[in-house]
Amino acid sequence: MDRDRLLRLIDEAVREGYTELDLRDHGITELPSEIGRLTTLESLNLGHEPDASGEYNRLTTLPPEIGMLTALRSLDLNSNRLTTLPPEIGQLTALQTLDLSNNQLTILSSEIGQLTVLQSLDLSNNSLTGLPPEIGRLTTLQRLLLHQNQLTALPVEIGQLTALQEFSLSLDRMPDLPKMFGQLTALQALSLNLNLDLLTDLSTGISQLTALQSLALIVNQPEPLSIAEQLILASTNRAQVQELLPQEALPTLMTLQSLLRESDQPSDLPRGTDQPTVLPSPEIDSDDSTILTEFDLRLRSMLPEAALTTLMTLHSLVNELDQPSDFPVETNQPTVLTSPEIDSVDSHTSTKSDLRLWSMLPEAALPTLMDLQPLVKELDQPSDLSVKTDQPTVLPSPETNSDDSPTSAKSDLRLKQLTAIFSEISQLTALRRLFLGGNQLEVLPSEIGQLTTLQNLTLFQTNLTTLPPEIGQLTALQELMLLGNKQEALLSEIGQLYNSLRSPYETNLTALPSEIGQLNLLRVLVLLDTNLTALPPEIGQLTALQVLILQGNKLEALSPEISQLAALQHLMLLEEELESLPPEIGQLTALRVLSLMNTNLTTLPQEIGQLTALTELVLFGNNLEALPPEIGQLTTLQGLYLYEPNITTLPPEIEQLTVLKELYLSNSGVSTRLSGGSQMVDALLTNMQYLSFHKFNKPARPQEVDQPDTLLTQLRSVYPTETAQTALPAEIKPLMVLPPEIGRLTTLQSLVLSSDDLVTLPPEIGQLTALQFLAINGTHLTTLPPEIGQLTALQSLELSSDDLTTLPPEIGRLTVLTELYLSLKQLKALPPEIGRLTALKNLTLWGSELTVLPPEIRHLTVLTNLLLWNSKLTFLPPEIGQLTALRFLNLHSNCLTTLPLEIGQLTGLWSLDLSNNQLTALPPEIGQLTNLWSLDLRNNPGFPLPPEILEKTGDAQTIIHAYLDYLAGQTRPLNEVKLVFVGEGSVGKTSLVNRLLHDTFEANSDKTGGIAIHRWEIGCQSSVVGNQQNSESASKIEDQISKIRVNVWDFGGQEIMHATHQFFLTKRTLYVLVLDSRYSEAENRLDYWLTLIRSFGGDSPILVVGNKTDQHPLDLDRRGLLAKYPTVREPILETSCATGAGIADLRAAIAGQIAQMPHVADPVVNTWFEVKAQLEQTDADYIPYADYTRICREKSVDNPDSQRVLLGFLHDLGVVLHFPDPRLETTNILNPEWVTRGVYHILNTRLPFAEPGILTWDMLARILDDESYQEKRMFIVDMMQKFELCYELPDRKDTFLIPDLLPKEVPGTGAWDEALAFEVHYPVLPGSILTRLIVRMHRLIKDRTTWRAGVLLTCGNNEALVRADLSANRITIAVRGSGSGRRELLTRIRHELENIHSTIAGLRPEEKVPIPGHPEVKPVDYQHLRTLESLGEETFIPQGLAQRVSVRYLLDGVEPPEARRERDAKYEVHIHGGQVGVIGSDAYIEGGVHHGGSDDTAA
Repeated sequence: MDRDRLLRLIDEAVREGYTELDLRDHGITELPSEIGRLTTLESLNLGHEPDASGEYNRLTTLPPEIGMLTALRSLDLNSNRLTTLPPEIGQLTALQTLDLSNNQLTILSSEIGQLTVLQSLDLSNNSLTGLPPEIGRLTTLQRLLLHQNQLTALPVEIGQLTALQEFSLSLDRMPDLPKMFGQLTALQALSLNLNLDLLTDLSTGISQLTALQSLALIVNQPEPLSIAEQLILASTNRAQVQELLPQEALPTLMTLQSLLRESDQPSDLPRGTDQPTVLPSPEIDSDDSTILTEFDLRLRSMLPEAALTTLMTLHSLVNELDQPSDFPVETNQPTVLTSPEIDSVDSHTSTKSDLRLWSMLPEAALPTLMDLQPLVKELDQPSDLSVKTDQPTVLPSPETNSDDSPTSAKSDLRLKQLTAIFSEISQLTALRRLFLGGNQLEVLPSEIGQLTTLQNLTLFQTNLTTLPPEIGQLTALQELMLLGNKQEALLSEIGQLYNSLRSPYETNLTALPSEIGQLNLLRVLVLLDTNLTALPPEIGQLTALQVLILQGNKLEALSPEISQLAALQHLMLLEEELESLPPEIGQLTALRVLSLMNTNLTTLPQEIGQLTALTELVLFGNNLEALPPEIGQLTTLQGLYLYEPNITTLPPEIEQLTVLKELYLSNSGVSTRLSGGSQMVDALLTNMQYLSFHKFNKPARPQEVDQPDTLLTQLRSVYPTETAQTALPAEIKPLMVLPPEIGRLTTLQSLVLSSDDLVTLPPEIGQLTALQFLAINGTHLTTLPPEIGQLTALQSLELSSDDLTTLPPEIGRLTVLTELYLSLKQLKALPPEIGRLTALKNLTLWGSELTVLPPEIRHLTVLTNLLLWNSKLTFLPPEIGQLTALRFLNLHSNCLTTLPLEIGQLTGLWSLDLSNNQLTALPPEIGQLTNLWSLDLRNNPGFPLPPEILEKTGDAQTIIHAYLDYLAGQTRPLNEVKLVFVGEGSVGKTSLVNRLLHDTFEANSDKTGGIAIHRWEIGCQSSVVGNQQNSESASKIEDQISKIRVNVWDFGGQEIMHATHQFFLTKRTLYVLVLDSRYSEAENRLDYWLTLIRSFGGDSPILVVGNKTDQHPLDLDRRGLLAKYPTVREPILETSCATGAGIADLRAAIAGQIAQMPHVADPVVNTWFEVKAQLEQTDADYIPYADYTRICREKSVDNPDSQRVLLGFLHDLGVVLHFPDPRLETTNILNPEWVTRGVYHILNTRLPFAEPGILTWDMLARILDDESYQEKRMFIVDMMQKFELCYELPDRKDTFLIPDLLPKEVPGTGAWDEALAFEVHYPVLPGSILTRLIVRMHRLIKDRTTWRAGVLLTCGNNEALVRADLSANRITIAVRGSGSGRRELLTRIRHELENIHSTIAGLRPEEKVPIPGHPEVKPVDYQHLRTLESLGEETFIPQGLAQRVSVRYLLDGVEPPEARRERDAKYEVHIHGGQVGVIGSDAYIEGGVHHGGSDDTAA
C-alpha cells in the first residue's frame, strides 16, 4: 500500500470514527505521522497473518505520533523489521495486548513500564539481549513470551509480575538461571529452552509454582566453552583445584588465579562465545596463531615465560576436549600413557588425542601435565568440581571398569540432575501437561512416576531409547505422545495405565507389548511411520477405542481380533502394505468412516456390506479393480470418494445408496455405466447434492490428515475442480454424453464435469433447478442447450472448452448468477443478454477471439471484478464508464490502442492492468482515478514513460502524475546513458577509455583502483528520440538529440574487486567487455563476464572488444558466441590502444548501439532533472536519505514512492549509489567514486594484517589516511557491512572480518562422508555469493573456521560445511549431526541463499540433491524431484544409476513434507498442477543393498 492510499484510508477512518483498523500484509514500509489522528482507534493490526497472500509489512520504525492513540487496547506489529520502539509507546496507557514478535528488536525502551494495564506482551523471535527493570511495573501482565531472543540475563524486577500466568523463555545463552521463578506463583504455563546445567538450577525453585498446570522443557546441549571460560569456571573452585596439584605447580596456578580475579566481569568473557581461543607461545609467529581475545592477551602478558609451556599444554588438551568429534568414541583398545615416573598399573586410559599431545610435549613437561590432567578432567565436568581428593589422579589403566568412563560419568551426572528436577516437579500438584524435548534427554529417572496428577505427557525428539517402568505409575495419564525419539518398544508397564490412558501417539516402535490390551479406556490410537509389521492380538481388548489411525508403518495384515473393537468409529489405513482385509472387519458395526489409501489391496471382503453405520468411504490409490456387490448394503452412506484408476464400472447395487449426497469419481471410465440406462441413475436421485466426474490416471497423494473428522475437508482441498489431464488406459471408455436421467437429480446443488471427451449436454440438464454451482471444464462442447437458462438457482458458472463458439441468449435468464468464468478459445462475441445478469459481481473471460464488448455491459452495475485478458479486444465501449462499482479491471494481453474518455468515471477502481497492449497514449481523464493503487502499463511499445516509472505498478498515482506532466509539456528528453567497461585485470580497459575520450595512450599507466567514472558527450542520430507525443517540444528535442551524455565507468579487473561489481552492474547501460587478444576465452573468463552482466544488467546490450591485437589477433568463435549470448551485439571488434587501430570503429559502434537503445531519450519530468542537477553539484561524498528527500520536496517531488523511483533511476544512470535492498534503502546517498575508492583501498591494502582477514580500527586509520576520509572511515566500513563485504566480530568491538581477504588454504574440518548433502549450481557463480552468505550467517560460524571459499557453521549439535567451487560454478553444503536439526540448519542456509539470489534478477540458480552413497552419480534437480512427487511418483532411476531411488527419501532429507507444503503455500508454487503430498518409502534404493530410512525422515 502506497503512502497516498494509506493517507486516504486514515482520512476515511477519522471521518467514520473507526475503532478497528486491520492493515496486515499490505506491504507498508512507513507509517505517516497522520496515524496519530486515529484517536478513536482501539485495535490496530500491522502484523502478518499466517498463510495470507499479501505482502509483508516492513516497518523499521514507528512515528512518535503513535503515542497519540490513547484509546488503543490492542497493537499487533508482528513480522516487521522494527529495531527499536519510540519513547512515545509509553503513552498508550490503555494498551492491553502488544505483539512485537518476529522483529529485530535489540533493546526494549524503559517506557514499556508505563503500560500498566498490559495483559499480554509477545517479544518472541527478536534479538533482545536484555530487558529494562521497568518491566517489573507491568503488574497486570498475564502473558509474557520471550523465547528465541539473545537474553543473557533477566532483571530481578521480573519477579514482580505476580499476575503472570503464561511465560516462555530461552535460557540457553544465560550463565545462570534467574532466581525470580519462585516468585511467579500465579504461573499456569511455563515453557523453557535451557541446558542441563540450568535444569539443575531450576529444581531449586520450581516447586514453589504451585498453580503450574503446563510445563514444557527443551533441554539441549549448550555451546562449547572457550578456554577462558573454562579457566573462570575453575577459578570458582580454587581450593579444590589447589588440592589436585603438587606444590611445585602452585606458582603457575597462583598466577592464573591472580588474573582471573581481575576478570570477574561476566561481560569480559561472554558465555557461549563462538570463537574458542588459542594462547600461543612466544615462539609462535603471529601470522600462524589463532585469534586471541582481549582476555587471552592479558593472560599471556601476565604469565611468566616458564609457565607458558604448562599453559599451552592445558589449553591444547582443553581444545581437544572441546571438540569431541575429533576423537572416535568407539576406540576398542584404549592406549596407556606412561611416563618413567608412573607405574603402568596405576595409569589411566587415554584417548588418541592424549597420544598426540603426549608426543608433542618435552620430557620435562610430562610430570606437570600429569598433575594438570585431573584439573582438565574437572574442567570438562564443571558442575562436579566440588569433588575432593588427596592424591592427584593419574591416567587410568585398561583394567579400569568401563562404568568409570567419562561417557558413563556424564550419563550418571545427567541422571542425577534429572532426578532432582523430577523430584521437584512431582510436588506441583496442579500439573496436568508436561512437554519434554531436546538432545540432552537420554534417560528419564524413575522419579517420573511421582507425577501422579499428569494427564498429558509429550516426549519430542529426545535421545531416549527406553522409558522407565515407573511410567506405569502415572495413573491419571490420558494422553501419551512419543514423537521423534529413539525408543523401539513400549514397556509392559504401560498396561498399568488402563484406568486413564485414552490417546497415545507413538513413533519409532518395532513392537507393541501385549499389555497394551489393558488400556480399557483408550479412545484414540495413532501409529505413524513405525517399524511395526503386525499388531498384537491384544489390540482387540481396546473395547473403548473410537479412532484407529495406522499410517506409514509396515503392516502386512490386520489381526482378526480387530473385530472386537466394538466402539470403533474411525478407521484409517494409509500407506500400509496390506494386501487384504480380514472378514472380521464386518463386525465393526459402529464404524462411521473407513479410509483405505495407498495400500496394496486388490479386493474388498464381502463383509464390508455389514458396516451399516458407515457414512463415508474413501478408496484412494489402492489396486482395487472392482467394488463388491455388498456395497449396496451401506444404506447410510452419504459420501463415496472413489480414486481407483483400475475400477471401470460400478455394481448395479449402487442404486441402493439412496441417501448418498456426495459422489467423487476420479476416473471418468467409471461413468460409462451411467450411460447405460436408468438402473444406475435411479440410485443417485433422492438426496444427491454433489456430483463430480474427474479424469486423471494417477492422482497425487493426499495431504496428511491430522484429525479423522477433517478427512473430507482435506480431500476436498487436495482435489480441486480443475484436475490435471492425463491419458486414460485404452480399454477404458470415455464419458462422451450424460444420460437424460441426469435431469432426475432434482436435489443436486453442485455438478462438476471434467472430461475432454464430453461433446454435448442433454436438454434434461435444465431440470436441475436446485443447482447452484456448475463447472464444465476441459470439454469439447460446441454448444450449450437453451435449457441452461432454466437453472435459475445457479450462482456460479464455469465453462472451459476449445470448441464452444457462442453462448445461448438464454444465459440471460440466470438472474441470480454472481460469478461467470469463461475460458472459450473460439468465442467471438458475448450475447447482448449478458446485460441481464444484474447480480453478476465477477466476470472472467480469457483466451478468446473476442474483439468487442456489447454495450449492454453497462447494466452490470454491481460488477466489482472484470477480467478480460488474453483476448483480441481493440477498444472498449464508452458504456464501460457506467460500471461504477468496479474495483478490478484486467485487460492485459489484448490489442487495445486507445481507451475511452469514460474510463475516468470509474472513480472507485483500485487496480487497472493494461499491460501487453498497443497503447501509446491515455486520455487525460485517467487522472480522475484517485483511488487507483495499481496500474500496469508495461509492454506497450512506444508508451512515453521511462521503464523505471512503469515498473512501479503498485504506485499508480506516481505513474499517472508522470504521464500528466508529460502531456502538459513539463518534460524533456533524458539523453543520457551509462557505459561500463568490464573484463579481467590488465586487459587494457583504462587505455581504451583514454583512447576513446582523449585519444591518448600510456604504456605503463596505473591500474584502476576500484571504479573510475568519466563524463563523455557523443553525437548520435535522432532515432534515439523514439516515440514522442508532445508536438510542442518536438523541435527542441530534435535540436538536443545530437548530444548524448555518456557516464563512462571503468571497472578495476582485479579478482578482489569482483565482489563489489554486483552493486554497479545495472540496467539502462551499454556494456563493453574487453578481452586480451593474446589469451584464450577461458583465460579471459568470457562466459563468466557475459553471464554476470546478464544476471545484474538484464537484457542490456554488450559489445565485445579484443584489445592488444598489435601483439596477437583475436581468436574467438564469433558465431557461437552470438548464438549463445543474444545480447552480444555485432560486430565483435579488434583494437590496439598502442597503435590506435580499431578505436574509430569502437567509437562508431558505441554511438550506433546507443542510438538503438530504448529509453535513452525518454521524456523525464523537469522536477526530476532539477533534483538530479542539485545532487551532481553537491560536494559531499554522501548525504543522509533525509537530506535527499528534503531536496526532492524543494523541487516539488513530494511523493515518497516517486522519490524512491527517482533514486533508482539515478542509480541506474550512475549519478548516485543507492540500492532498493531493504537493508540499504533508507541509508545514505553516495558518491559512487568516493565509496568504491575507499573500499578498494581496504581490499587492496599492502599493509600487513596481524591476523588474516581481520581489520582493526588502527589499520583502518592507516589505510584510509586520505583527507577525504577523515572522520568518515567508519562510514566506509559501515557501507561494507551493508554491502555484505565484512562483519564485526561479536567479541571484539571495532574489529571486522573480511572474507575476501582470508587465506585460500582449506582448514581441516573432519569427516563428512555420512553428512546430508546439497548443492546449488549456477550458470556462473559470482564470488560475492559466498562472501555475503558468510557475512549473513557469521553468528553461526564455528570457532571462526572460515576461509576464502568456505565456512563451517554450527547450530545446536549440527555442523554445516559450505564451500564455493568457482571453477565448477557451484556451492556445496554438507550437514552432519543427528535428527531433524540437520534439515533445520540446511533450511537456514538455503533461506539465506534464496534471499541473496533474490537480489540478482538474472542469476537462475538450480538446487541439486546428491544421491547418498553414489558420488559418481550426477545430483538430481530438486525441482524435478518436486515434480515427481506432485505426480505421485514414488521412485525413479537417476541418470548413471541402475537402481530405483525413492523420491520421498531424497526430498525428506532436505525438508519434511509439511515444510514443503508451507513453502508452496507461501510462494504459491503449483508444480504442474499437482498437489504436494506425502509419499511412502523408507528405503531410498529398491533392490540390491537396502540402505534404510533417513534419520531426517519426517514422521
